[in-house]
Amino acid sequence: MAKEHFFHPETPALLKKLEELARRSHMSRGQAFEDWVTAMVSALAAETKEAEYLAIVERNKKGKPGKRGVDLTGEMFAELLLAMEKNEGDVLGDLFEGAISYGENGLFLTPESLAQCMARLSLDEAVNPPNDGPVYVNDPCCGTGRMLLEAAKVNPRVELVGQDVDPRCARITAINLGLRCR
Repeated sequence: MAKEHFFHPETPALLKKLEELARRSHMSRGQAFEDWVTAMVSALAAETKEAEYLAIVERNKKGKPGKRGVDLTGEMFAELLLAMEKNEGDVLGDLFEGAISYGENGLFLTPESLAQCMARLSLDEAVNPPNDGPVYVNDPCCGTGRMLLEAAKVNPRVELVGQDVDPRCARITAINLGLRCR
């Protein structure tokens, strides 16, 4: 297995919890991460993804209460929220790139400093939408949403649209945007 590499000091604590989740659920780190991210998206989407959420809970509830994987998911979400409060960076993307994907299939996230620069160069805080309509920022290969997050920082009035071929990335983007924007 490749060596983990992180840019944010909060990420190793999340990895430690993720490894415990994987151990308790008797699954790989990658599958545990995917379940955790999907569970977060499902929880944030409220009733629209309840069946998906319940399937993940069912898959992760083996063992004694307090010692099951499912018992850690809320704790991990809280840890993520605390990490996001301490750090404006893409902590979840850092965990994904540094401990899950390792650049598989050429998947490398845009460095946060480059995303910041590109957002500043392409968006003007003073942009007024034509006819009071929205200004859209579309990232067709959004990864974990770094470019979209930076665009929202530069101009909070923009409408954000992101797509990615990797469903894990799309879910991470949904979490990042849901927790960081508006």
